[in-house]
Amino acid sequence: MLVSYGLDVGEKQKTKVIKNDLNPEWNETLNFDLGGKPLTKADSLKVHVKDWERLQRNRLLGQVSIPLFELVKRKSRDVNLAMQDPKGNPMEATISLSLEYNGPPSSKSESGKGGNSEGDAANDAGGVGEEGDEEQEINEEGDGDAEEDEENQEGDAAPRGTGGVARSRKRRKNRRKLSKKPQDFQVRIKVIEGRRLVGSNIKPVVRVNVADQSQQTKVKKRTNKPYFDETFFYNFHLSPMELFDEIIVFQAFTAHKYRYNSLLGSFKIDIGTVYEEEEHAFINKWILLTDPDDGSAGVKGYLKICAMVLAAGDEAPNIPTNFPDEDDMEANLLQPAGIQLRSATFALKVYRAEDLPRMDVGFLQGIKKVFGSDDQKELVDPYFKFSYAGRKAKTRVEYSCDNPEWNQELRLKIRLPSMCERLKLSMIDWDNAGRNDSIGTYFMNISSISSNNEEGFPPTFGPCYINFYGSPREFTSIDEHEDLNDGKGEGCAYRGRALIELSTNVDDENDASVTEVTEEDCDKIKLFMRTRKFALHAAFHEATMIKEKDCPIEFEVSIGNNGNKLDDRVPTSSSTTPPTNAIFDGNYYYYLPWNKRGKSGSYTFKHKKADDRRRNYIRNYFYDQHLKNRSKAYLKNAVQELELLNPLTVTDAVEEIENFVQRLKDIAYEPQISIPDVVIWMLYGEKRVAYYRIPAHEILHSSNFDPDATGKYCGKIQTINLKYPGKKADKKWNIPCQLRVQLWLGFAKENAKWTDMLSNQGDPSIFAETYENQHNIAVWTTKGLSRPKYSDDKGELYLEKENFIEPEGWVFETDWFMSPETSNQYEKDTGRKFYLEDMFENECRTIPGGKWYAPKEPWTNEAKQKVPGKEEVVLPKGWVWESDWQIDYDRAVDEDGWEYTLGSGYVPVEKNYHLERRRRWVRKRRLKDASAAKKKKPKSTSSEGWQYATSFSSKFHPKSSMTDFVRRRRWIRKLKAVKPKGPPVFVFSDEKHKTEYTLAPRMSLDVKKSHKFQLRAYIYQARDLIAADRSGLSDPYARVTFGNLSQETQTIEKTLCPTWDQTLIYDEIEIFGSRDDIIANPYQITIEIFDSDDFGKPEFIGRCNAIPMIKWKSNESRTPKLAWYQIIQNNCNAGELLAAFELLLIDGGDLPFAPPKKKDSELYIVPSGIRPVLRRTAIEIALCWGVRNLKRFRLLPVNSPSIELDVGGYIQKTPKIKSVRKNPNFDNPIIFFDVMLPKEEIYRPPLNIKVIDHRAFGNKPLVGVHVINDISKYDYDPTASQNALQAGEIGSTSNGGINNTGHDMIAIEIQDEKKDEDKNKQDEEEIDWWSKYYASTGDPKDLQRATDYISKGYDKLKIFKTELEEVEIYNNFEDFVQLFPIYRGKAKKKGEDDEGELVGEFKGTFRVYPLPSDPSEPLPSKVFDPERLPKTKGLQCIVRVYVIKAIDLAPKDQNGASDPYCVIKIGKEKINDRDNYIPNTINPVFGRMFELTCTLPQQKDLKISIMDWDMISKDDLIGETSIDLENRYLTKHNALCGLPETYCTSGVNQWRDARLPKDILIKWCEDHGLPSPRFTSNAQVILNGEIYNLADFETDMKKHKHLGEPEQRLALHVLRKQAEIVPEHVETRSLFNPLTPGVEQGKLQMWVDIFPKCDGPPGPPFDITPRKPKDYELRVIIYNTSDVILDETSLLGEKMSDIYVKGWIRGVDEKLKTDVHYRSLNGEGNFNWRFIFPFQYLPGEKSIVIKKKRMIRIESKYKELCDSLSPLCYFLRLLILVIIVISYAQKCTLDQLPGRGGKGKDLVSIFEMKQMQGWWPVVKSEAENPEITGKVEMSIEILTSEEAAAKPAGVGRSDPNANPHLDPPKVLWPDVLLVQVNNNRGLFRKGFITV
Repeated sequence: MLVSYGLDVGEKQKTKVIKNDLNPEWNETLNFDLGGKPLTKADSLKVHVKDWERLQRNRLLGQVSIPLFELVKRKSRDVNLAMQDPKGNPMEATISLSLEYNGPPSSKSESGKGGNSEGDAANDAGGVGEEGDEEQEINEEGDGDAEEDEENQEGDAAPRGTGGVARSRKRRKNRRKLSKKPQDFQVRIKVIEGRRLVGSNIKPVVRVNVADQSQQTKVKKRTNKPYFDETFFYNFHLSPMELFDEIIVFQAFTAHKYRYNSLLGSFKIDIGTVYEEEEHAFINKWILLTDPDDGSAGVKGYLKICAMVLAAGDEAPNIPTNFPDEDDMEANLLQPAGIQLRSATFALKVYRAEDLPRMDVGFLQGIKKVFGSDDQKELVDPYFKFSYAGRKAKTRVEYSCDNPEWNQELRLKIRLPSMCERLKLSMIDWDNAGRNDSIGTYFMNISSISSNNEEGFPPTFGPCYINFYGSPREFTSIDEHEDLNDGKGEGCAYRGRALIELSTNVDDENDASVTEVTEEDCDKIKLFMRTRKFALHAAFHEATMIKEKDCPIEFEVSIGNNGNKLDDRVPTSSSTTPPTNAIFDGNYYYYLPWNKRGKSGSYTFKHKKADDRRRNYIRNYFYDQHLKNRSKAYLKNAVQELELLNPLTVTDAVEEIENFVQRLKDIAYEPQISIPDVVIWMLYGEKRVAYYRIPAHEILHSSNFDPDATGKYCGKIQTINLKYPGKKADKKWNIPCQLRVQLWLGFAKENAKWTDMLSNQGDPSIFAETYENQHNIAVWTTKGLSRPKYSDDKGELYLEKENFIEPEGWVFETDWFMSPETSNQYEKDTGRKFYLEDMFENECRTIPGGKWYAPKEPWTNEAKQKVPGKEEVVLPKGWVWESDWQIDYDRAVDEDGWEYTLGSGYVPVEKNYHLERRRRWVRKRRLKDASAAKKKKPKSTSSEGWQYATSFSSKFHPKSSMTDFVRRRRWIRKLKAVKPKGPPVFVFSDEKHKTEYTLAPRMSLDVKKSHKFQLRAYIYQARDLIAADRSGLSDPYARVTFGNLSQETQTIEKTLCPTWDQTLIYDEIEIFGSRDDIIANPYQITIEIFDSDDFGKPEFIGRCNAIPMIKWKSNESRTPKLAWYQIIQNNCNAGELLAAFELLLIDGGDLPFAPPKKKDSELYIVPSGIRPVLRRTAIEIALCWGVRNLKRFRLLPVNSPSIELDVGGYIQKTPKIKSVRKNPNFDNPIIFFDVMLPKEEIYRPPLNIKVIDHRAFGNKPLVGVHVINDISKYDYDPTASQNALQAGEIGSTSNGGINNTGHDMIAIEIQDEKKDEDKNKQDEEEIDWWSKYYASTGDPKDLQRATDYISKGYDKLKIFKTELEEVEIYNNFEDFVQLFPIYRGKAKKKGEDDEGELVGEFKGTFRVYPLPSDPSEPLPSKVFDPERLPKTKGLQCIVRVYVIKAIDLAPKDQNGASDPYCVIKIGKEKINDRDNYIPNTINPVFGRMFELTCTLPQQKDLKISIMDWDMISKDDLIGETSIDLENRYLTKHNALCGLPETYCTSGVNQWRDARLPKDILIKWCEDHGLPSPRFTSNAQVILNGEIYNLADFETDMKKHKHLGEPEQRLALHVLRKQAEIVPEHVETRSLFNPLTPGVEQGKLQMWVDIFPKCDGPPGPPFDITPRKPKDYELRVIIYNTSDVILDETSLLGEKMSDIYVKGWIRGVDEKLKTDVHYRSLNGEGNFNWRFIFPFQYLPGEKSIVIKKKRMIRIESKYKELCDSLSPLCYFLRLLILVIIVISYAQKCTLDQLPGRGGKGKDLVSIFEMKQMQGWWPVVKSEAENPEITGKVEMSIEILTSEEAAAKPAGVGRSDPNANPHLDPPKVLWPDVLLVQVNNNRGLFRKGFITV
């Protein structure tokens, strides 16, 4: 493959050929000599990509032409373009190029020296640029981004004119704290219309780019105010942190494909800004379009858009169609608040960088070193890159330099105030061959370095160092954490720092992107380069919860590059702890045995301060005057808000307080902190395992006397949990290590502060250290040793004892002595409660097949070391034997336990050639007295102090074995300070290797004080744990870790809400430090919850932390309180733990008695006083109704389930259902619990609902489970309910005597006088169901489409904007029973749903109420009466589903539309309406009614799916929704069939329910426990003591002929008075797709009617078929004209005109005209000419319909534009209402026109008149004062298509000339000359007549 390039000037060049590659990379530079001529805007670069052939002609693969006009301005540009095939069709293949232009020397826009600029110019309303290719064709997909646009960060967008206190309350969410968990998101963009687009006669089209997806509208013709009304959907599966920084780009083009300036304007905003708005959306906002190349060019137009970002579970907001101020752009304009945009330039001065890590392979450097070359280069080639919303600029590359000095200024064009949120600063290593590697990335928030208030200032920063973080500094060819260098995640290591200065220059005309910093600026910056000596001290007190144990562990503390033990370019310091082996803590974890000797480290380093201001790095003051003013303004606004704060609810108050706290944090944030963070690393052998970053300002010491000026953790002991670096943190659940560490950072001259602080805790020690090494080659020797005889612990440095020279000011206090590693002093059973003693009995024989006998060493261990015999083993103190010595048969052995060998490898089968055998003996012992065991003396090491190991990199132990080949011992010598002049550092000279190196001594802290405590952990219960087993349950247990001790609770099987009720006691815990230190820095308790498995490791459920209550006296009366602790797994909620903890000081006094033990167990329970107080409680499973939609379990259907209810260990079971298929309900649905539950609601246990299937052979598998965490919401007061019931009964008793009037009211229907039958018939034809719908929407546009419906007083609908179940008063229709989802299986991992698999549903409800404490007292009445429950067996129903229309469906076709149709399913019955799909729309009007039958409750779920029709491929699911029909049947809200406003027996509102209103009223009274209504007459009823009269309801109601009987109307009015009754309605349901769960795919307007067959047949259904226009024909006959203005002059000088009449219907292209009446001398003309106009008319909307093709498709479908207010139909009244007709021409004046003196009541409808004839004035409308230019006599007749066929007529006077017959007019023909002369004259338009 090769590429050829050609300029228009004629020069051509080629690249090299790359063979056998579909994704070639050339990386070549081609130079085109322009001969000194500058580029012009007409020049272009043509690129041809060809397939190279050896023998044949090269074949053209693709081509692209690149206009070079932008290079004239920008000088450089990166492009990524889609290529075209040889025929010019777009291809998927792309090509990436980097273009640079060096103009002639006289060019004013020549780029600066030494660098270049990346990216091309672009723009948004806030000055945001874009990488794009505006010269590409409009139909080309993508935006041509050459790189990832990670730096495209957008800021806060606000409507113009907003502000003040109310506006400032809206705080930006901290993007740094966004979740990194990938989620499903949908970005929905609606482009409504454009206005004031620049240009004339343009064809506008809008392209919308969201991240890497692009869609565009259809092209509109010849307008600069287009109306699009198109919606685009963009689906993403990204984390919020990634998605919210992506940018939405709106670009308006004119559709000229080959014009280079086709871009009209653009606007950009980031997704995060949209999501942070209310409802996550901008609704009907105007956006301002600007020129991306010319910031001063002004506004290029406006677009009206809607933008919304929907996450899973978010509901799309409704988009209103009418706004009273929708044309007020200024008040609804999306641009920076209240300020005009100004051109500006970001000027970033990049001076230098330091401490850059190695980035390249050092192969050549190693070769040079071998040959003795001193020319060593740094293996990094850095350059600096400045990025802002797609615009980029970079410095030159400094080759082989780890401390580069660029001294360059990078400039980016912007406009202020900007909507971009972040600057991206990167240091990148240039590579010659491969891709460039990122060294580090730094994001700078604009809001933290600027202010937009009255005293605001543009972005300003520095001069200051910024620190870069990323992957560990150690170079590896494959960096597994390289994503950290790109800013993706928290950097775990320091990568260097750069000195920069940022300024913003307003109205800057300098176009250069890279310039050199002046020498004057370089000299000024030297003033800010002074250094100060700092000291960092660290004291490690404890290291616990360690999982790794096979290698020595050490910790490293560093700041910047100082303290990095692997970097030899920094001074040596004591920055690591000694390597130590971990010790078992007795349960699970390991810890480092530092005991009372904590490990300490400290070192001094020089830090460059990037400014000369005396800064305190901790104080919350801004030292720059601008920042100070901004802080004052923020505080002032905050105070005003607090004074005005008047929240209505606690939630509102909390939200406001959180906003206030966030504002204070923003003020406290110091952007210019140049001191790097402190990083603590855990080293496992030679490997970095885990880390923790601590901001320097948190531990920085201040010499100020104000303690608040010091870091909050400075000198304080803190507990930190180390983290795994990079992506490992998400994969591992365990904490690598928990550290108790004390840190101090301050000026080196103030070291005494740290020393004094440390002296209060203990005695610090400093000592030199060296290791003596030997290996075993038959004897222990140093000959041939791979490391020095005396060395450091790594074996790298030569550290002979005699070479240690006392540092200046220090002396050796002792001689060298051995100090073995502390872990070797611990016995192998340390920390364990059970231990298994084992040993091997050995036998051998001398000849094959001989007799076995005991060898010289009959008893050995696994390593074949000699051990005492089993009878000689001494039981340690505090231990007891659990068993006798036994042979271990749990191995591959024979029946006697022997295993055989020839010397290596054992087998269980004896052969004659075997000469050795052994068998293992074991004996278990248990720790009985821990205190006695602790009194044992530490294990003594070898008298010579040696430690042994297999190799130097493995773990050392104190006793030698046959497998040990190396050994070492540790020598130390204590140092003492005399007159120190600096830190104690040893300097060594290695004459052999001619090198010098330094070594820092070790440091430790011997703590003086300690206290012994007893910890009591009261673990009571947990709730809402995530499921860890496939059954949907867990077997949880808790592991409680405190310091270096951990214990576990018992395991509770098969539950998500375990109640352990267990106390864990930790005896004699020694805590070092004074009382004040322990109180100020309490120890942290870590509680971890696990799922126990019979096979495999336990599964981690979650973790929480707690602080114990400390009791310093044994007789304290304080008692810890149980509290709920949030359990977290991977930053997600995993449940809650109810526990309490107390720490008791053992001071010699008596401790509180231990809690009582459980029966038949050694476990302690939670004692009274701490455990919750219980009371007798009833849990009435008032309705254990049934199960629904159970999925298969283990390949078999669940056919006979039962329910097990568990609360606090009390279990009740229901009888099993015999057959779910026949009846999924329980026969006896009421279950009663009599349990003891905590009196306080907070302590109540959850209720577990388990579904168990009953199968053959007694198999009862658990199908699934649901957990109700809070049962307090089901609390019920039976006493209050009983009183209410009694009050209702009393009221019903007195109902009979309420009517004391002595007269019954009777309604007598009086029919109105009979009116015009024809008119009424016509009106009824125009009224249909859609009239009622339009009358109910409330939209003014729809009201016009309802015509006369409202004036007739007909019913309206209730249109709900959400699902009917979501309406607040209906509460999901769960007033009778609730639906509880049943889950099975493990909870999913992070990034997925928290629940397991949904396997079914349980229906029921509960009531919880107290019972008498005395069992002999009677129980209160139960809640539900079984006799009043509805039937539970199958109920046959007729279901009618009315689907009206869909709104904003997700498009499924490439054209941005869909072809939707409906699929309805209940049970197995399914209706597929595929044949009636609606093409090419996302807002289809279905108007379909589907009737199905079902059986409740078996077939309770109605599913409505909207599909996308496809001709060839499989139809796609757009979205679906489900409705629970059973809940609608059972609810008291009567949701079967919505109640209309009136009872009608005919007409469009005819009653359709099978039950009459009176029947429904009686049933409603029964359901509510009320007596039946009593009708005293047909117009009066008494209900529950109240009298209702029909006249009271129908006083102001218009009566019509469709109303039914008064009695039924009265019953209906009484029913509707009850607010909870469902009215006649239309509900709006959200559609969802299972592929993107939780993301809405559109909305569906519909409703459902349910008719139980037992109630009888239902009424007729509504006809909701969409309105269809009828064919009409308009016939206009032009007879004569009169008084036509004479505009011409004949040859004889006479005034004359040649008259003809033209007519047309607006919106229809066809125009008709009469013949010409020549040489009219008096303005009269005779024609007798017929016009015939066929058209379509909607009687219901009184509008004409124009059909036009929307697009070319295989099937020719038409789109009906029926909107009476649309531009095509605005002539509605012109055909319906005809102006006043005059019979005589003399009386025809302007007064006939509406508004010109004519009266509106005289206007008549031509559809009523059918035919009219007379004179009409012709008006010249262009004039300012309209005048009559003539009069026309004509007749107008309108006919239906049937009438037109019956009365045929021809156009003009053509055949058939009939109905009526038209004779030619009598004309006096002029002479030929005059005719010829007049024919040569132009035709003049006299005027218009409009009818």
